[in-house]
Amino acid sequence: MNFLRTSLLRIRHFNNSFLVLEASGKKIVCDPWLEFANYGGWYGYPVINKSSVLPTFSEVDYIYISHIHDDHLCIPFLKEIFSVNQHINIIIKKFPYRFMADRIKKIGFLNVIELEPFEWFELGVDISVCVIPQMTSNARNLDDQVDFDIDTSIIFRAEGITFFNSVDNPLTLDDFGYVKDFVARTVGSEIDVAALNCGAASEWPQCFMYPDRAKRKESFVKAELERFASVVEILKPSLIISAGGQYVIPGRYHTL
Repeated sequence: MNFLRTSLLRIRHFNNSFLVLEASGKKIVCDPWLEFANYGGWYGYPVINKSSVLPTFSEVDYIYISHIHDDHLCIPFLKEIFSVNQHINIIIKKFPYRFMADRIKKIGFLNVIELEPFEWFELGVDISVCVIPQMTSNARNLDDQVDFDIDTSIIFRAEGITFFNSVDNPLTLDDFGYVKDFVARTVGSEIDVAALNCGAASEWPQCFMYPDRAKRKESFVKAELERFASVVEILKPSLIISAGGQYVIPGRYHTL
């Protein structure tokens, strides 16, 4: 678990996109997930004992959930969180479909806040959030016929500090530039802290039979590091959190 602290903002990174922010008297959790996802297909690493984490949710005011993948929308863990604190406000994007909101409400959470994209929402005195939608179907801006509306990112603004959490949103370099300009235009600020991914959860090249996997891995890692550097150059945050996941694939497919 990693900690980052400024004079007014405290951020704890547990794993994957599971972050806890404390600012302006509020405690906000992003994408709480521990243990397994994809029907046991992978486990988060390092393993974190839930019993050491659950009590902290008694003091949580808001949970932001970025999208429906179950290492972000983790229904079993949310049920346990609900048993600790039934009054947490859940923040999601206002999607055209009801799947995500309905699953959260089925647990018992009554206050699901569905935010329009690119609109600031006040959580309290001197603290606000803004949901960034999926703007393109893939991060490389490749031509395709896919029109997903799944992922989101979020911006927190608290006591003069702007924190951008990109999560898994497949933003292009142009999209990152748009986000930076949006922040400057709407709140007159730079992005002070950014949680960014490098790489992605993907079956390529591990699950393909014939490519030279070592060569493809080297090429993929090089390309992702170059892209990460480009994103940092665009956003120019003062601090960076490498907020990606480490995973263990158990069982018969562990060699992948």
